[in-house]
Amino acid sequence: AAEGGENAQDFLVVLNLGHQAEVFTPVKPRLAKGAIALSTFLDRAGEQVEGAVRLRPNEGVIIRLSS
Repeated sequence: AAEGGENAQDFLVVLNLGHQAEVFTPVKPRLAKGAIALSTFLDRAGEQVEGAVRLRPNEGVIIRLSS
């Protein structure tokens, strides 16, 4: 994440480049707590995530992390 002052946001990008559904589980739990800002299928915006993130085949998501 770039430093951008007091209004800076941290994001996590998670990609599933495979042809099967997958679950991403971060080593540090904080790294997957927030809300999906964008997904490749454009149907998950605002979805809350905490801990593991389920990804469909060939899906990527950008998660806006909570502080």
